[in-house]
Amino acid sequence: MPNLIVDQVKTSIPGAIFSASSFSGLAPRNTIDQTLLRLAKSGQIRKISTGLFCIPKDHPILGPLNPSLDDIVQAYGHKFGYQIQVHPLKAANLLGLTQQVPAKNIYLTDGPNRSLVLGDQDVILKHVCPRKLLGVETKAGLIVQALYSFGVKGIDQALINKLKMLIDKDDGQKLQDWLGLMPGWMQKVISMLVNDK
Repeated sequence: MPNLIVDQVKTSIPGAIFSASSFSGLAPRNTIDQTLLRLAKSGQIRKISTGLFCIPKDHPILGPLNPSLDDIVQAYGHKFGYQIQVHPLKAANLLGLTQQVPAKNIYLTDGPNRSLVLGDQDVILKHVCPRKLLGVETKAGLIVQALYSFGVKGIDQALINKLKMLIDKDDGQKLQDWLGLMPGWMQKVISMLVNDK
């Protein structure tokens, strides 16, 4: 049974993140834990946090690299069954709407409030209501978060124009589906963004 775990690890792509639960059904939990620790000790995988492992990406100059912090945090969420969304300001930055980034690594979640270290970085998980987690891991979800970052007073025509260029038909449909879960001011903005999609 350990061989099944090793085979699955060997066929994973560089940057892949996994935990013991990724191999449930292949072997008893104790066997999975021992196999992962043995693989980490041999250097075939890297331990990036308690219960989280990855296959490092090899950089020609920098050597083995961990996955991005966003990917590690998402893997942590999957491990415990939490939804996790990036901070509104980071969403706006990822979409190219601002050069600002949060001073701290803050993520929104339906799990408990928590401060932890993932991939050698301090991370804060902030519990929010489900309406603040629309579209986790989608571009449409990032657009919603970016709008929360700007707020009702930060919306202008220049921002509307930039957002219109980012939204495709699929994004527009998702945003329309979520309208009833958004605050009134955001519903009006979304309607302006998707009326011609």
